[in-house]
This record gives sequence, C-alpha cells and structure tokens, in this order.
Amino acid sequence: MLFLAPTPRKTPRKPKRKESALTVTWDEIKPTSQTEVFRTNQGPVSICEVDRNGQFLILENASFKLRKDVFMGKYKLERWITPSRKLVFTFPDSFTLKHEHDCKLWVRGAGGRHNPPDELIWQEITSLGAGINIPTRLLNEHGEERATHIERRK
Repeated sequence: MLFLAPTPRKTPRKPKRKESALTVTWDEIKPTSQTEVFRTNQGPVSICEVDRNGQFLILENASFKLRKDVFMGKYKLERWITPSRKLVFTFPDSFTLKHEHDCKLWVRGAGGRHNPPDELIWQEITSLGAGINIPTRLLNEHGEERATHIERRK
C-alpha cells in the first residue's frame, strides 16, 4: 500500500528585521509601477507603508527580540507634499506603540476609525498627498529623525 504525504506548502514569512542602531532597507521594485521604496529607521519603529493615494500610513514597532514598547508622546510625523508645503502630525502625549504591533494613521474621511493605539485619525487633513517622491519622516520629541520613507520612480 502506498501513502503519499502531502507536499509542504510554502507559507509567506514576514521578513526578519534587525534591531540595530540604523536599519536601511530597499524594498523590492514593484514590476507594475517601476518604483522602489527607500526606508530607514533608528530603533524599532519604522514607517512600513504609505498609501500612494494619500489615505493612510502605517507605523510598525518591529521590536521582536527586545519586546520593547516605544513611548511616542510628542513624536512628530512630517510629510513634504511640495518643497514649500509640509504636513506635520504630532502624536498624543500618552501614545505608546506596543512591541510587534503597528498603527495605521488615517486622514479624515478616508474610512478609518479612531481606535488608539491601533488606529488614529489625522483630523486636520483629508489627504497625505498623492504620488511618489514625497518624503515622510518620523521625529522624536527632540526633533531627531527616527525613521524615513520615500517611494521613488525607477
């Protein structure tokens, strides 16, 4: 009698993130759009996604080994729409991003719901700006850059 063992399925795995002083990542080139994403982070928090239509962005606390929550009260998120127009979001004083969690920051009217710490609404704006080549930076309470994200045309 012959028994066939099921073939193992390859499951997508989350890429391993290094917890170092500075992490620089070039994400893969998206074949349909011919763009590339450049991200940096100092510490466990990174800007892992920015919606190309300007509706939301996602911050990730990739502190897997250290299991460290990050207090982000008074951190600022800057997004340069044009060389002369900058959007600035200041996180609430008591905001903490838990380890191995992410936070989706929605603009007003984009379908998000205010559910801290998993989701926040940026009430002052209706768009983060659409397109590519728009730099986004995360600054700590001292104005030091902690993470960046930029999508560029290849």
